[in-house]
Amino acid sequence: EVRVAALPKCLRADVSEEFSAMTADLVARDVRDAFVALCKPVWEGDVAPLWTQTPKTLLPSLSDVRALWERQTGGWFDIMWTLGAGPALAARKNWRTHSRSAEPGEKCALMGDLQELSCADGASGDEPNHVFRTDSRKQFWEALSRRVGALNVSPDEHLCAIALVKRRFAHYFGELDETLLSGLRICGAPVPEAVPSTAGIAVAPWLAVQLAALPQERLSEIEKEIPRGAVQNLTPLRCVSDAVQSSTGQRLAHVDARLWFARREDRDEEYSADELKRFIAARNALGVTAPTPFFAVLRMDVDHLGAAGKTPAAGRSLAQALAAFADTTRTEVENHSGYLIYCGGDDMLALLPLESALSCAVALRGSFQQILAAVRKGSAHDVSEAMAPVTLSASVVFAHQRSPLTRSLALSATALNDDAKDGAGRDAIAIVVAKPGGIAARWVQPWERALAIGLDDTAQGDTGGARVSRQLVLEALAAALSHIAELGSISSRFLYKLEQVFELAPLPLDAALAELPASFELAEALAAAQYMASFKRNRPSLEEARKVIRPLLEQCLSWRRIAFATDGGMIVPPRFELASPLWKRDAALVVRFLATKGNDE
Repeated sequence: EVRVAALPKCLRADVSEEFSAMTADLVARDVRDAFVALCKPVWEGDVAPLWTQTPKTLLPSLSDVRALWERQTGGWFDIMWTLGAGPALAARKNWRTHSRSAEPGEKCALMGDLQELSCADGASGDEPNHVFRTDSRKQFWEALSRRVGALNVSPDEHLCAIALVKRRFAHYFGELDETLLSGLRICGAPVPEAVPSTAGIAVAPWLAVQLAALPQERLSEIEKEIPRGAVQNLTPLRCVSDAVQSSTGQRLAHVDARLWFARREDRDEEYSADELKRFIAARNALGVTAPTPFFAVLRMDVDHLGAAGKTPAAGRSLAQALAAFADTTRTEVENHSGYLIYCGGDDMLALLPLESALSCAVALRGSFQQILAAVRKGSAHDVSEAMAPVTLSASVVFAHQRSPLTRSLALSATALNDDAKDGAGRDAIAIVVAKPGGIAARWVQPWERALAIGLDDTAQGDTGGARVSRQLVLEALAAALSHIAELGSISSRFLYKLEQVFELAPLPLDAALAELPASFELAEALAAAQYMASFKRNRPSLEEARKVIRPLLEQCLSWRRIAFATDGGMIVPPRFELASPLWKRDAALVVRFLATKGNDE
């Protein structure tokens, strides 16, 4: 059973000295031929039939499109060999003896270096007739969209061959059965064609609560108003499937998730205005709090992997650890009611509900530490030392379910690379709150500074004696404040006053401090007073206020990890320094966002 992409984007194979150059060429040919075979069903099922269903005079040249397809799919992989591992392989990778030629014509909407597939500009990009180019490109993509469905490929979304294969191969992978020139037979397996929508992921915890808590008669009332064709053939996320108690609940669990967020003024081509109106009325009649419209993108990447795997022995140990982590990741994401897009090699990407994204990130980081510690324990001393610097960085982007997913994915990559890795020195977590109007908060901390170590929710793990926390400080604060959020404990007024506190207790400008600055105590006292004043009733005591304010202010400091190596090359435990001379209230903004589940306007 194939349920998630698990192959890394970069593969390394160690071979014996008897492995000849001729064998290497045959292996490279098999890899390329296997990918061409994977692409073939998409060509035969989606693209080639267009010239039999649409007048040929309206479409670009079939031979040009075929030539472009073969050029892109046949030359996609970059395969190289070296004598010896480690430095030789790294040097060979950086020794660019060949690079792909710049492709002509209009570019792919997703992979901007490659020409879009219609080839309306000609195979060489030299088609002189501009009117014909524009019209034939339009006809090609409209015809393809009609054939595969606009939800799969929009007529305005011009893709290259590689992007189209990535979009459509799941529909054909189960039929793949091809014998290569070498005699090697490759076969596919059925994979899920439909995936949860961002709306479905955002609404899942709310829907699970309603299915479990509401009486059967009230669920039946809204079931009667489900629009025609709105029940989808999707596997519900874990929390929803666990909450289903009846056939009525089963149908509601499969309803098009967009309907739970539909507004009276919305217009949808799939459902009539009258159907939408009746469903919205029945939904509102439930009399429950509206679901959060936000979901999360979780992206994680292993740090220092190249440096740690320079020797074959270390590489094998790392591969063992990464394989075990991939298995754990799939289970962990499913248990947190998420959808794992891929996990292979040194990185992973998943979509999760707002409520479980951070706890999933913390759990995965703890699992990674335990797996790495176990592999190091069973390895030779030199391999164990080589693996010592290997850590895991993460980014979590909270985005609105109506926002383009591509934008959220790109933002998660930027947050991981620029914030967690470069900004905080790796082994860190970055959080971004992206609202429809723009980025509302951006926060990053090394894991050791971000985790609530020492709180009640810690556990001993096999991580070399270190304690593994199950919760971030920000999430712990949000959980503590969520039930009193309506009282103004994290109100806009308090956040405004917090800026004034930062001005009265500035951080030193001329030193990279390793400990809390001297102005921290002043900031804590002032912020605690403002926090108490933000309550109109049930005002907390000074001691209670300090329990909230102190950890919050610690998260308003930007820390950066610094690792040092001794003369012998051994990595010693890192220390931290302040990365910025400015307080940042983004931590408080994230806490308010989490406590109110995005309804913090």
